[in-house]
Amino acid sequence: VHPGVTHVFQSAAMRFGHTIVPPGVIRRYKNCSILYTTQATGAPGYVAVRTCNSYWNPQDAVEETDIDPLLMGMATQITEREDNIVTEDLRGAVFGPLEFSRRDLMALNIQRGRDHGLPDYNTAREEYRLDRVNSFEDINPEAFNESGSDYVNLGHMRNAISNLSWLYNGSLDSLDIWPAGLLETTTTGPGPLFKAILLDQFERIRDADRFWYEKKANGLFTDEEIEMIKSTTLYDLIINVTDIGPNDIQTNVFLNLASDPTSPCHFDFQLSEDMLDNCTALETFDYFTGSDAPYIITFSSLGLWIAILFVVLAVLTRRRQSSNTRRTTPAQRGRFDKKEQLSGNWTPMVYCTELMTDEGNREITLCVITEPRSELLVTSGAGIKLRSIDLSTNGHLDLWQASNDSSLLLARVRNGYDLILRFRSSLDRDGFIHELQDTLESSGTKIEVINQYDSHYILSNAITKQKRQQLVEEFMREVFTRAAQPSQAWQIEGVGGKKEVTEQVLNFELSKDEFADTMGMTKCSLFVEQMFALADTDNSGFVTFRELLDLLVMFNKGSVDDKMRLMFSLYDIDNSGSLDKEEFLSVTRSLLEIVNTSVKPDELDVMARIMFESRGLGSKDQLTFDDFKVLVQTPRAHNPVTPSPVTPSPVTPSGQLSSGFSPESDSPQSSRRLSRRRVRTKSLSDRRAALESAYVSSKKDRRERPVIDVDSDTAQNGVQATSRWQRYVRFIDNYKLQIFWVVMFHVVLLLIFAERAYYFSVEREHAGLRRIAGYGVSVTRGAASTMAFTYSVILLPMCRNTITYLRETPLNRFVPFDSLHGFHQHIAITALVYTLLHIIGHSLNFYHISTQTADDLTCLFRDYYHFSDELPKFQYWTFNTLTGVTAILLVLVGTAMYVFAIPVARRYIYTIFWGTHQLYILFYILLILHGAGRLVQAPLFHFYFLGPACLFVVDKMISAARNYVEISVIHAELLPSDVLTVVFKRPTSFDYKSGQWVRIACLGLSKNEYHPFTLTSAPHEDHLSVHVRAVGPWTKNLKTAYAEVPYPRLLVDGPFGEGHQDWHRFETSVMIGGGIGVTPFASILKDVVNMSRKGFERLSCRKLYFLWVTRTQKQFEWFTEIIREVEDADLRNMVEVHIFITQEHRKFDLRTTMLFLCERHFERIADRSLFTGLRSVTHFGRPPFDRFLLQVKQQYWDVQRVGVFSCGPPPMTKSVQAACSKQNEYEGPILVHHFENF
Repeated sequence: VHPGVTHVFQSAAMRFGHTIVPPGVIRRYKNCSILYTTQATGAPGYVAVRTCNSYWNPQDAVEETDIDPLLMGMATQITEREDNIVTEDLRGAVFGPLEFSRRDLMALNIQRGRDHGLPDYNTAREEYRLDRVNSFEDINPEAFNESGSDYVNLGHMRNAISNLSWLYNGSLDSLDIWPAGLLETTTTGPGPLFKAILLDQFERIRDADRFWYEKKANGLFTDEEIEMIKSTTLYDLIINVTDIGPNDIQTNVFLNLASDPTSPCHFDFQLSEDMLDNCTALETFDYFTGSDAPYIITFSSLGLWIAILFVVLAVLTRRRQSSNTRRTTPAQRGRFDKKEQLSGNWTPMVYCTELMTDEGNREITLCVITEPRSELLVTSGAGIKLRSIDLSTNGHLDLWQASNDSSLLLARVRNGYDLILRFRSSLDRDGFIHELQDTLESSGTKIEVINQYDSHYILSNAITKQKRQQLVEEFMREVFTRAAQPSQAWQIEGVGGKKEVTEQVLNFELSKDEFADTMGMTKCSLFVEQMFALADTDNSGFVTFRELLDLLVMFNKGSVDDKMRLMFSLYDIDNSGSLDKEEFLSVTRSLLEIVNTSVKPDELDVMARIMFESRGLGSKDQLTFDDFKVLVQTPRAHNPVTPSPVTPSPVTPSGQLSSGFSPESDSPQSSRRLSRRRVRTKSLSDRRAALESAYVSSKKDRRERPVIDVDSDTAQNGVQATSRWQRYVRFIDNYKLQIFWVVMFHVVLLLIFAERAYYFSVEREHAGLRRIAGYGVSVTRGAASTMAFTYSVILLPMCRNTITYLRETPLNRFVPFDSLHGFHQHIAITALVYTLLHIIGHSLNFYHISTQTADDLTCLFRDYYHFSDELPKFQYWTFNTLTGVTAILLVLVGTAMYVFAIPVARRYIYTIFWGTHQLYILFYILLILHGAGRLVQAPLFHFYFLGPACLFVVDKMISAARNYVEISVIHAELLPSDVLTVVFKRPTSFDYKSGQWVRIACLGLSKNEYHPFTLTSAPHEDHLSVHVRAVGPWTKNLKTAYAEVPYPRLLVDGPFGEGHQDWHRFETSVMIGGGIGVTPFASILKDVVNMSRKGFERLSCRKLYFLWVTRTQKQFEWFTEIIREVEDADLRNMVEVHIFITQEHRKFDLRTTMLFLCERHFERIADRSLFTGLRSVTHFGRPPFDRFLLQVKQQYWDVQRVGVFSCGPPPMTKSVQAACSKQNEYEGPILVHHFENF
């Protein structure tokens, strides 16, 4: 016997019981009183709990009074008749999904039968050995039997059968089992078809059950136990498991007859819909309802978080930039920060507050000095001079009184910035005005008091120091621009459409203080005095636009004779028409003030004497104008020493070469250098003799001068430009390794993306999520897999120890290890792009998911359980699932890491960059958890992550093993420009190459905060050293920590390799260091010195050019000593050094010309620079990288590649890169550029 449940039973016959379901359930107490409904069970005051309103909360009635009142009520309540009539609680008001809350259960029964493939009505009758019916009346003959006792009562049955016949067009062939079987019902119960189906099903279940209690053969029960089971009724169960007593319900709980003596209660009414609360109305539902606000808030909050990060970045960066701006150079501190202590007799007039200064408001004292000239002094409370206003030159002083503020006063003088004062009271202000008038009455200074303006007008129209400085800058810029334009174009009126000079600039007058400041010198400098006197033709004490323009035009475009006469006037201090040696030396000393040169007076005297003697002027005490021309023009007839071909002409502020002052140059073959030995003697007489000896014997012991002429305008001759296609080929050849690995990287990414996208687009096309979200799932899953790959391989470029080791293996020929740091950034940017794609895709996917039904979501996400009446909203997927929570955290952590990793953050707030980057551990944990949620697919991240992570961990363990060793500091010293040199012990197993770097942590600050620094020591030295410039919080604290002994110990991680260590692999190398960026080259140059002493036989590099770019050599005097050692040890002329002092480039052009002449004369005499003390050539202005590198290519045309190594500020390395890229477009050796920024 087959015990299975037939479809016709479970889809049709079993559901016959729907006809006896009442519209509600009565609850009663044991005393037979009815328990009316309350607010907890629906609308209060009704006799029964409404069926249609308790579908979603059936537990409410039980929780209110327990189950006993329900059982007693159902045992007493009159049920519905077994017929074709179904209560409206099931017919049209049964529960449905949220999008359609009311459905028709009868229609569902019919549709269920069709879905399950039930046969038609007659076929089913035949299967159960019943006769086929030939007409609709034969379905229920009793209803159409007019002689029957129930003919009248079955009128509704006849109407239903008639309607069914009309609905099915009178055809019985397609009649569904459920309506026809229901219409078979008679007064005695179900019709023949449902009876047969029910009987067959229950008999088969019973007969097929070998454990059925009546089967004695199984031996489970005895006869007595079988009889006991048969005699046990539902009444017995209720009495035994509830608190209902034996007399509270009848013994036959299914029948409540008036004749039953065991029945305690009788209800003489049958429930109808009119006696109960109405069913709630049909409701429809938008599944995104409730998700809209969280959706908007979530993504807006993430966007706001990113905006906040950028605001924090901007604020911290601006604060750091402001802090750096307030820090001035030593020369600036000497001019501005070091306040002058007043001496002599002076009497304070009044105490008040100065407003709107650079430092904010400050308490000051005002006083007036009338001898030797009238001045209004602004001093601090301690008598420190803060500012002086020259009243003698101006002769006029305006005092503006605020009409609405009796304590405010503005003092304005001609061609100066205003003094804004706030007095303690009006009495103090008025008293100051009267006393000032009385004091200055005898000096001829006119004072005008103006009181017609209010405080707002005065403060808004005040000329502050900052406004005045902007005017000065605009004034100088316009003057230099006009002076550099072609002739006739510099007319003030503006010719040929040129931009006209603004009236404010045209009427501007420059004071001597401002004139000196623009030249970077003090106003008491003799050079400033002379230049200002030359410019101030009307002797007004101020220089106008026309006066300064005429002077510059004369210098820039005048004839050689005009320029010579101008220079002669500059040197002629006493305006006598002749020039003596002392006047020449006085002006020269003034010129050297700005560079803080180390040239001593005796050396300058020797230089002047030999200059005069070399020109045949040694016997003259006074020089005429013609003699002066002979002195400075350096004609060949008077030049016993061939000048250097590297002779930069003075550079005008406009960037043009000024004509007339460039010494002539000989060919490289005739250029010879003076004596190679340093002039280093002890006594004054020895030094003078050494200078003279060096000059006299220069022809006996010389080496060849540098052959690179950085100022040659014809440097590009002889190099033929290639075609555009050849330029592309050369570019690819230069960067073939980088291009290969980048292309391979993106090919792998595309393959990973394509595999996942294909899987979800084609192989999972009919999956639920794919059908809901469309191709958005394909995009997000492809992006997710590429993210897994990129965030895994991004660790590889950070395995510094591994990379340093692999540099020395043959892999260095196939892997561009120097570019791995840039590749790390490239991977990060690529990962960010795919991350944005993933986030944007999921923002659309989760919109679609949030619009699906609860049942569909249960099928889509099998690993996420929720109650059937609970509809997961957007906030559920975002904040109640592991995948969603980790996604939010990943966005927060990832954006913080990315925002604070941009260049401006690394430059100004390195500590925050370093701190946020340490969140990478948390980031990877969240990535693992994100995939472990299995929301869409099984996790894949670990497949990509395990390999790089293991290598990274091993690399970190190597560094950690080194970091446990504390290293003692031998020596620490603060050098000029806030450069700290730290010398520490070298660990026994510490092997490194010149140009490599280490990470250092100071135990006196924090053992967990490491910063990278290039080693300035050489591999052959017994100790290690670094040079640190104090520009940030950590480096400033480091400077303080090593200010005194005992020095804190260090933790050193490294060494690590970089591109500079490969300088020796090129036959010709060019090294360019800017500022503190010379540190890697310090180690390399020391290494060169050591190798030069041992011989260069095994060294591939044959020529090394070093360009040192610095504002002033005084900033890095420690590096000058290294260059000296190189010059002494370089017997084979392997190293050529060029020093560029950029500080002079921005200053006044005439002063630069004077410096240039002195430098060249001193260099010919002493075989060393006037400014650096080195034999290396010193240039003024920024280095012309383009011309220099082009000449290197011309000089070494036969080599295949030239290595270019630069380290310094980003603008400098970018300029070098641009020059290399430009030169690589031409034929000749390829310039391979390696650079590091600080």
